[in-house]
Formats: sequence, structure tokens, C-alpha cells
Amino acid sequence: MLAGGTLAVLGATLLTAIVAVSSVPAGLASFGAALTITPLTYLTHRHYTFRSDNQVPYEVGAFLSVVALNYPLGAAIVFVSVDLMDVPTFLGGLLATALLPVINYVLHTNWVFRKRESG
Repeated sequence: MLAGGTLAVLGATLLTAIVAVSSVPAGLASFGAALTITPLTYLTHRHYTFRSDNQVPYEVGAFLSVVALNYPLGAAIVFVSVDLMDVPTFLGGLLATALLPVINYVLHTNWVFRKRESG
């Protein structure tokens, strides 16, 4: 949680800096910030959070799959909670913000960084 929280703050700081320096719209800047922070996120989780010694190519592919899943999954959580269940928008966003790290942790633990048999 410490690693994820620190990386989230770093990503938000980078996003703010990109917008301030380049006047790029925030949506586009968030994509640039994500591209920049994703390798650091992978390395932090590989070496600190999960202490993995698995094959890097497999892990990177699985990690990037989880990263790619985040946006549509977050949008789906908001859609179901706000549009289908009439939850207030703020709470739907908060629900997605709370559930995505849990889902990511489960996917990282059981798939991306799961210990594999060598050989």
C-alpha cells in the first residue's frame, strides 16, 4: 500500500507538472504521466512489493495487461454503480478508486508476480 500510494502521488505530481509546463490538456497529460510512471510502478512492485524473481518478459506482459484492464474496469464500476444502481457520482468514483487497487493486488498476487516453478 505504501508503494502504491507513493506511486499514485508521484503520478499526480507528474500530471500536474506536465499540464503546468506544457499547457497540454489534462486528459492527454494523464496518458503521458501514465506512460512515464508505469515502468517505475512495475519495478517497484517487482522488487519491493512482491519480491519477484520470475521471468521478466512474462511478467511485463501480464503487468501491462493488468494496466490496460484498469481504465475499462474503472469505467465499468462507475457505469454500474452510477448509471444502473443510481449511486451518486462521487460515491461511484470513490467505489472505483477503492476497488481497483484491491483488484490489482489480487491479479498481481495470483497472476503477474505469482511464484513459478523454475525449469
